[in-house]
Order: sequence, then C-alpha cells, then structure tokens
Amino acid sequence: ERLECFSAFRFLYERMLGASVRPYLPAAFCAAAALPSIRPERRKLLLQSLSEAAATAPAWSDREPGFYPEYVDDFEAA
Repeated sequence: ERLECFSAFRFLYERMLGASVRPYLPAAFCAAAALPSIRPERRKLLLQSLSEAAATAPAWSDREPGFYPEYVDDFEAA
C-alpha cells in the first residue's frame, strides 16, 4: 500500500527495469490494483489514477529515464 498512483508505479518500474517495459506498465498496474487482497476503496482510487491517455497510448518512448534517485536511509523525524 505504499504506491499511491500509476505515476509512482511507472516511475519506480521504469527505473528498475528500463524503458522497454513502458508499454506493459498500464496492464501490469491494472492487474496489480485489481487484486482481491486490496480494499475496494483503495482499488477504486488506484484504478482511477490511470489516465485514459496512459491506458490507450499508441506508442511509448524507448528513451531511458534520465533521473535516478539516490538511496536515502530511513530516519526518524525530530
């Protein structure tokens, strides 16, 4: 329950797996968001976060992501 929307999902998986997975991300996101273990309210929010443009894109760029965040250690807020 850490990913809040399709954009976060796409950001994470593009950087982990590369640009070649872009065409498959909307389908994978829908499949994951529709799992029965996810509460119905949360499922609805996740599926609504996928825009029609992303779901029906005729083509995706094959350009690799240009930004890769560095790992930041967890810390307690003071």
